[in-house]
Amino acid sequence: MNAPLPSRLSWWLLLILACVAGCRGPASAHFRYEPAIVELSGTVSMQEAFGPPGYGETPAQDRREKYLLLTLDTPICVTGDPASAANAQGESNVKAVQMVYGVNHPFQQEWVNRHVSVTGTLSHAVTGHHRTPVLVQVTATRLTGSDSTKNK
Repeated sequence: MNAPLPSRLSWWLLLILACVAGCRGPASAHFRYEPAIVELSGTVSMQEAFGPPGYGETPAQDRREKYLLLTLDTPICVTGDPASAANAQGESNVKAVQMVYGVNHPFQQEWVNRHVSVTGTLSHAVTGHHRTPVLVQVTATRLTGSDSTKNK
């Protein structure tokens, strides 16, 4: 038996508000996926996770993969892009993002355990090698705070 229309509408409204509530408030900044350019700040760390073949299902046989993590100063929300299969899903209360560096802007080991500001584009995780729901493809990195005298 179906619920009356007002009850169904109220339920959907509550569900929508609950989803949106994770991105409300002064503590969350709002961003969009690529091609939008973003600037994020936080502390860089080197992490290790299980890789192929089992990604943790067979720890004795799985490779260990290192990846870079930016623990954000402030949680962010990322709005999904319904026109993009890879970036359709939005994320709220994102506290850390995996950092991806390319040949045009290589990672510098001296940034590990330091506070930085990075510029780049955001994308949603799509493979087993992606360790956080949101990744940042970094195009510029700048040491900040007490580390700012050694900018690269």
